Amino acid sequence: MRLKLLQSDVSALSRVWPKMRRDFHGSELIPKIYLRRALRKDAYDLFLLTDESGAERGYAVVNPRSLYGYVLLLYIGVEPELRDRGLGGELLRLLTGRYREKQGMLVELTHVPGDEADLDRRRKFYYRAGFVDVPCVYNLFGLDCGLMCRGLSGTADIGEVAPFVIRDLYGRNMPEAMVERFIKIGKLRGEIL
Repeated sequence: MRLKLLQSDVSALSRVWPKMRRDFHGSELIPKIYLRRALRKDAYDLFLLTDESGAERGYAVVNPRSLYGYVLLLYIGVEPELRDRGLGGELLRLLTGRYREKQGMLVELTHVPGDEADLDRRRKFYYRAGFVDVPCVYNLFGLDCGLMCRGLSGTADIGEVAPFVIRDLYGRNMPEAMVERFIKIGKLRGEIL
């Protein structure tokens, strides 16, 4: 199957949002109103993975606007019947190629209580793609998150600046009061900054 990465716009959100709700726990999702607003402002990028017939096989939402040169892969998914066939890895490969000029790509691993097997599966997926753990933990909208990074044109070792990068990436698209209230960042020892 030949796959292609197409950059879309807010008009595709109506098709992608139900897939995101299928693929992610509700508390992992940025409120749709902020997602729509960020896409309209071109603050987030929405991609569709299509096959040779033009059928949509996957999607990704990326926050590429950081003062520090890192992009945050917010959401990535492929159709359930096509999982475990390498499409997710190919989608990630196409995305890292798209942002190869950036310092690196970040991904968050949210811990949804009772879903440890899924967390472990996602961590292994990103390890296989060259991501490494970042010594930073935080609480995002009530869920504990870990952070992973893959260096692109820069380094994956961002432990010291990770709190600033996360605040910058979210703060560009959410009211400051919301960032302060719902994003609590700490080091691996667990203290909140």
